[in-house]
Amino acid sequence: TETFDYVVCASGHYSFPNYPSFDGFDTFQGRVLHAHDFRDATEFKGKDLLLIGTSYSAEDIASQCWKYGAKSIAISHRTKPIGYPTWPKEIAEVPLLTKVVSNPEPDENGELEQG
Repeated sequence: TETFDYVVCASGHYSFPNYPSFDGFDTFQGRVLHAHDFRDATEFKGKDLLLIGTSYSAEDIASQCWKYGAKSIAISHRTKPIGYPTWPKEIAEVPLLTKVVSNPEPDENGELEQG
């Protein structure tokens, strides 16, 4: 079970950002930011981040956010993980996001639905 404060879409630094679409994105109550608009990692200090994409921009953003104190960073990949064996323990590579669950309710075991 994972809960994130922010979602960063790291699909490249281009003139016209490509925002992926996932079920529930419209109800997500955190900030959704494209890599094109990323400027300063300090705003993510102490936050749990989900980066969608495995390009150079995802690597750069993950590294910067870790350096400036992000609590945890999950890098969500569609095709294959970046695969660095030396990522800091706060950075994990996970399969592609399938849906967003905002304000999920714990199940009978106190677990939150992963989304």
